[in-house]
Amino acid sequence: MLTRELAESLIRLPKALAGLPKWSRSTLPRGKTESDPTSPWYTLAATLAVDGQPMPGLELRANAHPHHEPQRLQMLLQVGAVVLERVSLRPTHFHTNKVPGRPRTRLPPGIPRRYSILTDPRWPPSRGGPELGEMIIEPLDSAEALIRYCLSAWAIDGDLPAPPFSPELPL
Repeated sequence: MLTRELAESLIRLPKALAGLPKWSRSTLPRGKTESDPTSPWYTLAATLAVDGQPMPGLELRANAHPHHEPQRLQMLLQVGAVVLERVSLRPTHFHTNKVPGRPRTRLPPGIPRRYSILTDPRWPPSRGGPELGEMIIEPLDSAEALIRYCLSAWAIDGDLPAPPFSPELPL
């Protein structure tokens, strides 16, 4: 069973990428895993290793839209179906924190956000992951910057390729 202590340990524990993760076209919305070569979305999933041993279920996941200008990217650290942390680069919607006992705050679109199971007061965590969003103060102006931020914040050693990006002009 996942406890707050175990969740914090999994986030902070030094980890490494197990294998060479690659971006691939995939269907969205979330929950669909079959590949779709016509999908506009790219996804990446990487198993993480601790002390050189792959830890099945402990994953770094990401999804990106290659044609949206400016580029959007979301990265997740999860164990099994539970999202420990989620970071979004240039989200397109407002996010309103509606956590009982906390002031309602509204985060504007376009500002990088971090959602952590460690700051979300609800326990056990919901299947969708943490919902208490916080703005990221660091300037994150590219997919590469977000990748570096997440690898550092989640103590993951290794390099991830940036997602494919080829903006399209609106018609």
